[in-house]
Amino acid sequence: MDPYREIKYGNPPIVEVVAEFRFVPAEPWDLTVPGLVYDRLREQFPRKRLLKVLEGEAAAEASGIRQEFRLADRMQFLREDEKAYVQVGPDLLAVNHLAPYPTWEGFLPLVQNVGGLRCGGPTQGLASHRAAPHQPASRSLASQLTSTSI
Repeated sequence: MDPYREIKYGNPPIVEVVAEFRFVPAEPWDLTVPGLVYDRLREQFPRKRLLKVLEGEAAAEASGIRQEFRLADRMQFLREDEKAYVQVGPDLLAVNHLAPYPTWEGFLPLVQNVGGLRCGGPTQGLASHRAAPHQPASRSLASQLTSTSI
């Protein structure tokens, strides 16, 4: 039995899918990055929204569990129907799609389009994968945007 065969549900269980790319925090966050991303995506994602998000991290250390929380700004660029959007924040680029989920084959071109902001972007080889482990990019999002021509 093919584990990736398409199954049609009367009431699909997926409410949101996310493809998130994290970048190495090699340099301080460049506040111009959201504008650079928006300039390249404004036709497909014309709406803008600024969010404050609470990010958290926990790690087990010899002295106990370390917890760290921080408030961060995140820009969202949304399609007109607001069913799909791109999030940009410090060292983060994410593509979200709300229900109804268009299938992997329908979501992949959206991810490749946004991921294509980077030459040789994070979406290389993505077509054959259902899920990929978290692997930070080798350079910051700002340096990739400013060294990429579309």
